[in-house]
Amino acid sequence: MSKNQTHLDDLARSGLSAEDAKLLKIQFLPPEKTYALIGKNIESYKIPYFDLNRKPTAFYRVRFLNNPNTGFAITAKKQRKYSQPKNSSPHIYFPPFVNWSQIAQSASTELYIVEGEKKAARLCKEGLPTLGLGGVYSFSNKKQGQFLIPDFDLIKLEKRRVNIVFDSDIDTNEDVLRASILLAKRLVDRGAEPYIIKLIRKPNGDATHKIGVDDFLELYGIAAFKKIKPEIFIEYEALYTFNLTWALILDTASFYSAQTKALYSKHQFQILSADIKHIDINTGSPTLTSKAWLEWSHKKKYSGVDYCPGELIVTKNNCINLWRPANIKPKKSKQSKLKLFHKLVDTIVSDCPEHKTFLLQALGYPIKYPGTKLAFCIVVSGRNEGTGKSLLGLIIAAQYGRNGREVSHEMVFGSDFNPWAMSQFCVADELVGVGYEKKREANRLKNYITSKEIYINEKGKAGFYIKNSINIYATSNEPNALHAETTNRRLFVLTTNAVPMDPSEGGALYDWFTCKEGIAELNYYFTKQLSYDKFNPNARPPVTQAMLDMVEISRNDFETFVLDLEADPDLVYKEIWGQAAQCPDLLTSADIKNLFYSRHNIIQRGNIDTTLGLALSKTNIKRRHCRARRLYIIKNREKWLRESISALLKYYDSSKNIKTAQKTTNNGLKLIV
Repeated sequence: MSKNQTHLDDLARSGLSAEDAKLLKIQFLPPEKTYALIGKNIESYKIPYFDLNRKPTAFYRVRFLNNPNTGFAITAKKQRKYSQPKNSSPHIYFPPFVNWSQIAQSASTELYIVEGEKKAARLCKEGLPTLGLGGVYSFSNKKQGQFLIPDFDLIKLEKRRVNIVFDSDIDTNEDVLRASILLAKRLVDRGAEPYIIKLIRKPNGDATHKIGVDDFLELYGIAAFKKIKPEIFIEYEALYTFNLTWALILDTASFYSAQTKALYSKHQFQILSADIKHIDINTGSPTLTSKAWLEWSHKKKYSGVDYCPGELIVTKNNCINLWRPANIKPKKSKQSKLKLFHKLVDTIVSDCPEHKTFLLQALGYPIKYPGTKLAFCIVVSGRNEGTGKSLLGLIIAAQYGRNGREVSHEMVFGSDFNPWAMSQFCVADELVGVGYEKKREANRLKNYITSKEIYINEKGKAGFYIKNSINIYATSNEPNALHAETTNRRLFVLTTNAVPMDPSEGGALYDWFTCKEGIAELNYYFTKQLSYDKFNPNARPPVTQAMLDMVEISRNDFETFVLDLEADPDLVYKEIWGQAAQCPDLLTSADIKNLFYSRHNIIQRGNIDTTLGLALSKTNIKRRHCRARRLYIIKNREKWLRESISALLKYYDSSKNIKTAQKTTNNGLKLIV
């Protein structure tokens, strides 16, 4: 493709030909010429502006050409597509397809206003006089205090019909909706009669693929455009304004409030909006705005709600994204305190300094790559208070702005309400393990770590599911605050036995790394300096000594017993029956239960089948069904897995005599066989 052809291909997507480009005096710019004009080293084309007599003015804008398919880079973050001379004021684009000197003074001629020069040119080419704005808010100039820029003074607006035709995302894009309402009000102030024309979306199922009027004309033609029924702004102003506050959520039949960022049932919605009324233009009577809005075909609607870090306000599935960026700009600081931050981290990993790099990578990776869900939870324990366990978590939470939270043990494990889970980073502070509850809590924590979706249940609000984006950093003063098993792949556990920090030093650290400059400095470290080489957020974290200790503390007596039996069955037998005892290869569950009773000198024996069976299932001790018996292979596993059932039964029956002879050494406790 010729470089000089690239801009023509972009224009062609808007229905503008090479001949149109000549009329519009559009000029292709190689990177060096773009740089000379606006300081960007990129291919582009220059769009000159015109006066009412179709003569070029000194003002122009530049359209970037990053991507040969779309004209700009495709990323989750919206990219800038246009630029103009630095410190220049906005102007109206008058495409030289029509006689603007006559149209400007003829109030009987209907006008159209669009965002973008190409769209304005395309409509003018179709014979519809259209004003082009560089952006949806480019009708005004805040710096100059201009509600409408001076170019509007060139046009007779009083009693003129003006159609505002912004892109199809006016229903879901709050900026576009606000801009259209504000522009309409400014036009009303000038005596104009503004109408709003709403374009239908591109029928591809992707809500992010909005269309402009040029796209619409390419898809459906000018005849279809002229059939769209405009809405007079005066009549629908209250409903458009209501769209700024409320939206209907289709999948839950609930209502989203832009003010509270929460969902409400229909009953709650009616109560909250009961005082909002407007004058019906047809009857002249006060009308409940919410009722009229529900009946209105252009009310704001979303398929659902979600929480998707790094994505736009409206997701590809037409869900309202409840996540909002922290707007942190990474920046080096002249008053760098990174050494103090590393000193804090060194304190946390004082018992295992070899894991410092992994800890930093685990903390920083989701900051560098928003939306990353770690496959594990970070747990830091230590009996000493004031060692910086919670401080580190709070410093990291500040990197997420409103998306970082601190929660208590009760909030995580003791309540059915969990609005805190709608976040990117959570500091679960001061976890306290309580007996049998630890297993239940471990399962609940596992759900927050591994589930793809989370159900958000906020008191007094409608519940909903969102994408699980939360990463948890937990602290505790107790080494057994969480239940952990040998097979656990979801915990990265650290223990610090360091001396408590000086309170003034800790306070200074917190104040710095939670202030704007300190947050920017740490963000720079995590996003620009720290290497994430070989770090995999989905992999199992390193198994630390603290993790092994937590696993051991978490075991109950049954689990400890069967693990000992698996590791050295002869040693277990010797402990119970004496030095001459040897464990047979095969045991029944009754044999194993009685071994457990004997080892712990338990005389009153309850039903422990389920508990013991669960403990055995967590080991590599294999079980074979031999007719009415279940035999556990304690020794010589490979041999007995190959042997026939009759061979197993023959061996087991012959081994009973050995066990009977050994029972007299059990201090009076008898082994049942």
